[in-house]
Amino acid sequence: MESELERSLSRIWAEELGLNAADPHSDFFAAGGTSLQAVRLAGRVRRELGRDMEIDTLVEHPTLGALTAFLARGDSGPATPSRPA
Repeated sequence: MESELERSLSRIWAEELGLNAADPHSDFFAAGGTSLQAVRLAGRVRRELGRDMEIDTLVEHPTLGALTAFLARGDSGPATPSRPA
């Protein structure tokens, strides 16, 4: 059974790659993802899922399944708004 995190991340992943559905074993970059799409994906994960995700996270966990597992563990923590210095 898919968790809410899996469903949401899968939806965002597919939308950013222009796919109808996302395969948990698909590699973001091998599926045609660009660095700009990676930046947008990370931003959407922060805004829509409340997870602090950097581009390095996607590079280290490039498949949908690996990224979902990483975010589910809570390693990324909640997103925090940036404040001007």
